[in-house]
Amino acid sequence: MRLTSLELGAVVLTIAYIAFYTHPAPRHIVDFVSSPVGSVVTLLGVLYVTVKQSFVLGVFLAIAYVLTVQQVTEYLDPNEQNPKTPDIKELSKILESVKSPSMTKGTESKLPVTLPEPPASEKKGTPSTPPVSTIPVKATPPKQVEHFAPF
Repeated sequence: MRLTSLELGAVVLTIAYIAFYTHPAPRHIVDFVSSPVGSVVTLLGVLYVTVKQSFVLGVFLAIAYVLTVQQVTEYLDPNEQNPKTPDIKELSKILESVKSPSMTKGTESKLPVTLPEPPASEKKGTPSTPPVSTIPVKATPPKQVEHFAPF
């Protein structure tokens, strides 16, 4: 796709606007684009340029419009800025309620383990095994600690 020199100049000017004037955008442009009428006029202009003039220039104008629109800020309640820290007593109660005997080091828990039944072809001449056996399972700490990169 070949661009005429006029289209190329308009794309360069749009790129310069995006690079230098959208962080933050000029106040008068933001005020115009923030109003419903200004937003409709701007979007219709971008649509006209995209359909009738140049698709490439329309794409760059759409990017410029998106970067110029009024920025959205997160709502932060002043009470949430300093959250209440729990007491040591509350934390110990929570830990005690969550702690189970299998979490302590060196304890063994006896879990019933069911073994699958062998197929009928393998059952010939082999003694039957009990369906449920109790095998002690020892809780062990993890062997390797994974360290993740801070992004």
